[in-house]
Amino acid sequence: MGDPKGSSFVGSWEITRNAPFGSSKSYDPRTELTGYMTIYPTGVAKLRMQRGHAQMEAVGRYVQYGDTVKLTGLKPVGDDNGAFPKDVNLELSWKDSNVVSVAVDRKETLDMQRTDPDPFIEP
Repeated sequence: MGDPKGSSFVGSWEITRNAPFGSSKSYDPRTELTGYMTIYPTGVAKLRMQRGHAQMEAVGRYVQYGDTVKLTGLKPVGDDNGAFPKDVNLELSWKDSNVVSVAVDRKETLDMQRTDPDPFIEP
């Protein structure tokens, strides 16, 4: 499909796989991170994720430089337990324009796929 290096990360994404950084083996399904992330053209980022029984939701800003995305000023939404750090660095490795592997602060890897519609818009 060609190399979509530097593609825009704007859009809605679903986590399809979660693994420790540099590992080909996924986390156990009971501790694997699942959920969604939406990056808006306005510079806003929304995240809704779950690990085990812990549910996390946050909103913040994003900046993309080529294949690097920085999420900044992440603030918990609702009853979130504050599990998101305030700032997160994402390194993107594109598989195609709709599938990307994301290194999160070089601690873990998320395989993500574009999803439609936006999971944050109520039907």
